[in-house]
Order: sequence, then C-alpha cells, then structure tokens
Amino acid sequence: MKKPLRNRWVPALFLIAVLMMTAIWQKPVQTYAYQTRSGNFNQKFTLTDKGDANMQAVAKAQVNKTEGQLKYTEPWCADFVLDCARLAGVSTSVIDYERKLNANCGEFYRNLVNKCGAVVVDASARKAGDLVFYYRPATKGYLHVGIYDKDGYFIEGNVSDKVTRFNGHYYGNKAKTIGTHNGTIQRVYVRPKYTGITPTPVPSVAFSNTATGKQFTISGVSGTTLYYTLNGGNQMQYSGPITLTKAGNYT
Repeated sequence: MKKPLRNRWVPALFLIAVLMMTAIWQKPVQTYAYQTRSGNFNQKFTLTDKGDANMQAVAKAQVNKTEGQLKYTEPWCADFVLDCARLAGVSTSVIDYERKLNANCGEFYRNLVNKCGAVVVDASARKAGDLVFYYRPATKGYLHVGIYDKDGYFIEGNVSDKVTRFNGHYYGNKAKTIGTHNGTIQRVYVRPKYTGITPTPVPSVAFSNTATGKQFTISGVSGTTLYYTLNGGNQMQYSGPITLTKAGNYT
C-alpha cells in the first residue's frame, strides 16, 4: 500500500527547514572598503627617509585619538594602518593604501605578502614599523592588524574605540578579548619592503597676516597633502589660495 502523500513530503520539508536555519545562523562574510581619514590625524610628527621610522612616528602621534575624532564608520584597524602609510610617505608598491579591499585584514595580509614583497618575520626579530596581524588558526582568518612600536609595545586602531599603545593581550573592540593570551589567536609579524623615502620639501609660505581680506599661497605642495592652522586652532587642509578672515599666525 502506498504511503499517504503528506508522509512522503515530511523528509523533504525537514531538510528544507534545516537548510533555512543554517542560512539564518551562519555568520555573514564581512567586506569593507578602505576609508581614508588621514585628514583627521594629528600632523605633529617628523618624517625621515626611513619608511619604518615614519610609520612608527605617524602612529605614535595618534595615540588616544578616538573613533569619533578620526571619523571612521567601519571596523578601522586596517584603515588606520593604511592611513599611517599614506602620511608616512610610503609607496603604494610597499603598502597599497589605494587598494580598497585592504580594509579587510585578510586581503591586506595577502596583498602585502603576495604582491608587495613583504616578508613574515619571527617575533624575536620584530622591529619598529613592522605590522602585526592577529591570526586565528581555527578559522584561518586574520582578525586585526596594528603596528609594532618598540619594547613589546604595539600601536593599534579600533582597540576600545581609539588608537591604543599597549604591551598586553589584544582585547579587541569594546575590550572583548580574542585570546592572544592562550594561543587561540596568534600574532604574525610582517615587514613591508620599506625603501628609502625622499622627504617632501618644506613648502614656502608667502602671506600677510596684518589684516583681513589678504591672500596667501603655499608653493611646493604638488602631489602632497598639506594642513595648516591659525593661531594653534584646528588643522585645515590646504587646497589653494587662502583669504584671511582675521589676522593671525598661520603655520
């Protein structure tokens, strides 16, 4: 005797239900596109002809800057490193801050090692300016990235919603641990193929600050980003001749 039609559908309906639940509970793959917020960085650092030293100097100048101050709107650890490279004068052939996919830590790591000539170094050989990636062997995923400073200290963005310098375990955003203290997460040190950098010439400034309504221009800034301040106020990006709205000292 044939089984009732509804009984024959039960296994198929059960399988469909299982597949639907799997789709609901499966963690989505997160993708990000690099957001540059270098215009919100503290510009008080000194650059040399050494890429690694410049990365260290730019990163250190941002310590304690918050997510709100920098205005990132996505998980921004990789964005922070890329913006440091941008301001440090590092070539895009060494750290490609023009590649949007590098906002994803895994994409960033693979691009550095496979395309930009970076090498993985042992923790015992790490030095200032090396990048440090946080790798989870269980999922073969790269979760976070920062910059090695010195003496066991790291400088990293998006740690408790700010740029943090620390020498302990990585606790992630909102101070949530991801386990570097027990081996669940491994630090992988990557040394970009830094080469000599020609420092940007100091621009010349010609202006009068004795009265309002005057204009001044800054020369020698082709291909560079320059910021200026008035009387120690907020930094502003220079984009052409500036008309004075009040007397003061521009730097």
